[in-house]
Amino acid sequence: MLLTWATTFLLVLVILAMHFLMPSAVLDKYFKSPYFKDVECLLFTGIPYAPMRTIMFIRAIANPKSGKLRGITQAHLLVPNWYRVLSKVVIVSIYINTLLLLVFIIGAGVFYYMEW
Repeated sequence: MLLTWATTFLLVLVILAMHFLMPSAVLDKYFKSPYFKDVECLLFTGIPYAPMRTIMFIRAIANPKSGKLRGITQAHLLVPNWYRVLSKVVIVSIYINTLLLLVFIIGAGVFYYMEW
């Protein structure tokens, strides 16, 4: 359980670092209309929603098919190779971490129910 929380903290730090290292070519090309609504551009510019924008772009970079709905399928071509690899590692880590957290939460609920 402690490992999952430590991994979550580490993921937050990595995502914040990737936020500041996001290539401006990606933001200049895709962070505007028609890919995002004007309200979304205003919302995802400031704190606390700017890292959400980064995660959306990380997902589109790691898996170009996931950006199909917004038309962000070529974002992976605008970033360096290391950013693309790191994006894939972050997305897989988020999936694994979320699954482990759900298992721990459900397990704790079952344990509590059986002890009660």
